Amino acid sequence: MCGIAGCYQQPDGHKLVDLMTDRIAHRGPDSTGVWSHEDDHVTAQLGFRRLSIIDLSTAADQRL
Repeated sequence: MCGIAGCYQQPDGHKLVDLMTDRIAHRGPDSTGVWSHEDDHVTAQLGFRRLSIIDLSTAADQRL
């Protein structure tokens, strides 16, 4: 089972999402990634963990 984590408007958001995705590593040890968006008004980060069940190749990885 895969897992996602994210935060919005946090000054240390990237570090926070890294910590959250590390905590859910048991949900998806096969792949991980973090997406960040920052501009003058909005800061958002999303992270994921992937568990390969059906498609074991890297072609099924989420692209960020």
